[in-house]
Amino acid sequence: MVSTFSNPDDELWRSSYQTVYVCRYQGDQGLEVIDINTICSVVAIVPFDQPQGTNGAFQTGQRYFMVEKFGLDMDYSRGHQEENETD
Repeated sequence: MVSTFSNPDDELWRSSYQTVYVCRYQGDQGLEVIDINTICSVVAIVPFDQPQGTNGAFQTGQRYFMVEKFGLDMDYSRGHQEENETD
């Protein structure tokens, strides 16, 4: 089961030259069961706005941003380097 988020905020996406991917959490409506073999990558979803009294829990409608290769800097510190994939 995965939790899907909304499409990115179009204004932020365009004004950031397609680098800031801010989306909204959809709660239970965004839950989907998928085949594990269809997963191409895993990303981190990090709070974009300062949560107010949520204790870090996801809140429906709250904005989050997507981070690819989250924590990759830790791999570099251990000497591991990921090869770049070309499409």
